[in-house]
Amino acid sequence: MPVKQPIFFYGWAFLATPQKIVPTQIEVLHSSISRANAKTHPAGEDFADFLKKLGIKFIICIQPSHLILMTRLDKSADEKPPQDTENPWIEGIKTIGLAAFLAFGIRTLVAEARYIPTGSMLPTLQINDRLIIDKVSYRFQDPHRGDIIVFMPPDPASLCTGQPPPIKDAYIKRVIGLPGDSVEVREGKVFINKQPLQEKYIEEIPQYPYGPVVVSQNSYLVLGDNRNASCDSHYWGFVPKQNIIGRAIVRFWPLNRTGSIDPTPLYPAKN
Repeated sequence: MPVKQPIFFYGWAFLATPQKIVPTQIEVLHSSISRANAKTHPAGEDFADFLKKLGIKFIICIQPSHLILMTRLDKSADEKPPQDTENPWIEGIKTIGLAAFLAFGIRTLVAEARYIPTGSMLPTLQINDRLIIDKVSYRFQDPHRGDIIVFMPPDPASLCTGQPPPIKDAYIKRVIGLPGDSVEVREGKVFINKQPLQEKYIEEIPQYPYGPVVVSQNSYLVLGDNRNASCDSHYWGFVPKQNIIGRAIVRFWPLNRTGSIDPTPLYPAKN
């Protein structure tokens, strides 16, 4: 089989390449281009120096069988000084520490995930729903009627659980009464300031009387959407504002029920 000569290309046209270029000694090409070397530059001058004078930066050698070789004549731009590498264990510890710090900061100040363990908020929230709780909004605004909030229950809520106070588990309910509101439950309806509240989200109408009561300042009256199976304000009173952790905004599990929770206010403020 005859030996095929490699084909040479040189110049600026081959600067753009997606592959990494590995500097290679120009001498590897001398055996194949010795004849061209003798004919194309003055005697005694190195071929690489001659090509650099012509402004040629690269030589590409294509061996028809399988080889593609790219050689840089001026290698100084490709070569980088060795850099000190950090101990991988130290780098890993730093990465884990930063991730833990960010996770703690986000959970403490911005948002956190919660799941629903009971049916007190049926049908709006199902058991084992996973929610994202916004912990920022109430730093800049007060809760609105209809918001679903997560809070630490006051000590009287232990009447429902039989556990001694303080209760360690957070509760999730819907805000019904705002500070200064008069709230009453009668005839299967909730009345706010003697006006019936239009509710389309409850499991069933409440089967108990309550009130009327006036909600204390800096406090909120909350009820579960499953009115007859919820340990809420009609049992133990109001939620102090400082007990509120945040507002439920997004359900992320289960996947077939993902989405925002009450994306528009249920009870827009009246002008």
